[in-house]
Amino acid sequence: RGSLHGVLGIDLKGTKQVLGFWEGATENSEICKDLFADLERRGLRLSKRIIWVTDGGSGVIKALKERFGKKLIHQRCTIHKDRNIQKHLPKKYRRAAHRQFRTALEQTNYTDAKEMLLAFEKWLRKINESAADSLLEAIEEILTMHRLEVPALLRKTLHSTNPIESMFSTVRDCEHNIKRYRGSSMAQRWLAAMCSHIPNRGEQMVRYYGYYSNVARGKRKAKGADYVIPSIIEPEGNSKAFRKNWARLIQKIYEVDPLICPKCKGTMRIISFIEDPQVIRDILTHLGLWLVRSRPPPKICAAISLSESKTSDSCTHPPHPQADAYADPEYSWDDYIQS
Repeated sequence: RGSLHGVLGIDLKGTKQVLGFWEGATENSEICKDLFADLERRGLRLSKRIIWVTDGGSGVIKALKERFGKKLIHQRCTIHKDRNIQKHLPKKYRRAAHRQFRTALEQTNYTDAKEMLLAFEKWLRKINESAADSLLEAIEEILTMHRLEVPALLRKTLHSTNPIESMFSTVRDCEHNIKRYRGSSMAQRWLAAMCSHIPNRGEQMVRYYGYYSNVARGKRKAKGADYVIPSIIEPEGNSKAFRKNWARLIQKIYEVDPLICPKCKGTMRIISFIEDPQVIRDILTHLGLWLVRSRPPPKICAAISLSESKTSDSCTHPPHPQADAYADPEYSWDDYIQS
């Protein structure tokens, strides 16, 4: 089974674009050269000012060095390098190694970062020579962003291959239902279609159904109504101000507008919020809605012996002094039926 090798580009505005892909058996330099030639054939100019970020594969690095020579601007993925170093170490040293490696990369100055990496290399050499050699052979390529004085916020994106890993995740998510490819042409067509389905900046690829499905969202985008919030009763007036209204949220769930008077059907508005318990009690008492039927808590009785339980089956107690505080409102039968 072959593999497909892709190239992802990020322009000056921060927009990700899938530039192309090429099919091959392995990730060797010849496949990468053919991929570069295909990009140029389709109109992409491979300038020497391009920053190339790779995962450390020998094939693509060889092709890049043969193409650009000493003028190559190459950044090795720090996440892949961190994992490669930890694979050489016993488990008890991996956490400390990861912490030292990340601390060195968090330095804003190239000189400070390189000094910390060299100190880290000496620490690794005492534990495992192979881990130290793995770090040393790529130490300059790891610090390319530091050497170019790239701002820290932008360096978080360009120091690793996470942008293209996100594309791979999208492809895997869309490909899970494909049971069998009927040839190389079908595989390439599917990959091209799935690469065009990369989410916009800040969006997450989560499967939704109904109103929030991709099909429904695409239709709303075509109509320019993607930001309209669904509701049972459509609002009138300024939709942006109405969107954040708490009444609209209640309206969406219960299908009832809480600001419409149930008697006169007029529009109500909030005047104030009453939080004083005594004021609330006075208002409800005046409206006849305060507690009417008494329901005091049961009286605490002494323990009843077995002989007493045969003659007495309950404890009598006087009305509670605060009986109205435990009462329920008195509703008529018609009120219960209408509710």
